[in-house]
Amino acid sequence: SAIGGKDSMSGSFIDLDVPPTLVSFAVSTAEAKDVISPEFKGAGHGVVLLAPDDAGFLPLFDRVAELIRGKKVLSAWAVTHGGIAEGLFKMALGNRIGLAFDPGFDKKDAFSRVPGGFILELAEGERAEGAKQIGRTIPEYRFACGGENIDLSEVERAYSGRLEGVYPTKAGAGEEQAEPF
Repeated sequence: SAIGGKDSMSGSFIDLDVPPTLVSFAVSTAEAKDVISPEFKGAGHGVVLLAPDDAGFLPLFDRVAELIRGKKVLSAWAVTHGGIAEGLFKMALGNRIGLAFDPGFDKKDAFSRVPGGFILELAEGERAEGAKQIGRTIPEYRFACGGENIDLSEVERAYSGRLEGVYPTKAGAGEEQAEPF
């Protein structure tokens, strides 16, 4: 495996001002057929958390890879500094698929950091032994928890709107598009 990046893509060139940019990449030796993306794939799928135990990280990584190779996992997110809530939100973003939290899942845990943990969207009828049930995917673009609903469209606007002035995602009517180099 290799991990790298380029961080010197900022500054100016003639009449172009380039905002600070970080380009990163990661390479693996996995088979392309075994690579999955992090966005939720559909409604009605179980969503679970697998966290390292006393055996450590490597057995968990092997287990997640085995579940993916066995087509038991549709999407996966490695929990980062934003915790479980960040992962669930970003998994919902891609296909605008929401989540109904399991009644047994303590919503305070959504903001827990779980170093080495994985959030997995399981294929229909699949289970992951020892995993903590988070909930089930739903077709509505929202989080549903104990009678409360959070509209993810509003969260998405707040999330992406902060950088819209720097990295616009939509051109205005009649606005010229930049010429490629």
